[in-house]
Amino acid sequence: MERLKIRENAERWKDSDAPKQQAAGAKALTEFDRIDEEELRTHIEAQRKKSPIERVLDAFRRHPMTEVERRIIKVLVENPGSTSAKLTKLCGYKGGSAWHLQFGIMCHDRLKELWPAPPSEKRTADFYSGILANWDDATKTFTMKPEVVKAFALLDVVSADAFCERTC
Repeated sequence: MERLKIRENAERWKDSDAPKQQAAGAKALTEFDRIDEEELRTHIEAQRKKSPIERVLDAFRRHPMTEVERRIIKVLVENPGSTSAKLTKLCGYKGGSAWHLQFGIMCHDRLKELWPAPPSEKRTADFYSGILANWDDATKTFTMKPEVVKAFALLDVVSADAFCERTC
């Protein structure tokens, strides 16, 4: 919280009419950016040492899921190999890709604790849904990754049987 206040003051100084304040503000902001980058590098390095299950557990403990997120996770685990349109309908949404949008946002929101999203093959962006789910381009279907199903079973989002059904 203190860092945020100091950063806000530095922003004001940088935008002031006084050259000395402008310089001090710019210097402080540059230093904050350096510290933020170093902290992010350290965090990413620590996350790389964790298993995918540990990362999912960490992500959803740090950022607890909403009821909507719980529903979109359960729908995919209970309906592997489904299209976005089918998953959308099972969630009770209208349209063909509402499930996919919500799932991608959920993954993006926890990106720092999870792992990098694979690049999209269809557009110039990352494929956030691909962090937790496998995409089959031939059938245009999604299936939750097995290690992610296990993590969600440990979080009591899905039954342990759901994990076993996919891997046992």
